[in-house]
Amino acid sequence: MKNSLSSTKVILLAIFAILALAAWIFVLQQSYSHKSEVAVIEREAKEKSDESTYLLSIRSALRDAEGDIQVIRNRFIAKDAISDYIGLIEGKAESSGVNVEFGGIDDNEETLSIRMSGSGTWANIVDFVSAVDSMPYASRIDSLNISKPVNSTSTTTAPIWNFNMHLVQYLDFKEVEPQK
Repeated sequence: MKNSLSSTKVILLAIFAILALAAWIFVLQQSYSHKSEVAVIEREAKEKSDESTYLLSIRSALRDAEGDIQVIRNRFIAKDAISDYIGLIEGKAESSGVNVEFGGIDDNEETLSIRMSGSGTWANIVDFVSAVDSMPYASRIDSLNISKPVNSTSTTTAPIWNFNMHLVQYLDFKEVEPQK
């Protein structure tokens, strides 16, 4: 009987040891599976953090560049300000002492094309062209032709020259819609 009691104890202890080993293996396996899940979550959290840092730096750069962006935007004229822009050119002509006539003004989606001709002394024409070229707008002089009239023979006053100019002014640009 003593043997059967001890063999029962041994069997019970063996069963308990097997159960404890199985439970330990189960806990260890669960720990490893959670460890990989934790690694995935940790990696995703780092990616989100990096993305958030990147977005914050972009927002900060845009805030810092806001003044520069506004300066660039101010170099373009809006379609409803074309008449003011023409008036500005007329004012430059008047202050330079040049007579100017507008031959054609065409606008499309992106540019305003202005053809003009006029007359004045060489110095006045150069002053006018310089004043138009140095205006704080996104424009370019496509062509300029300055010529002395054939019948100009005045020796007492500065000779009168003629000019033809084609000026291209860039119009207010459309902002690009962010993609969703």
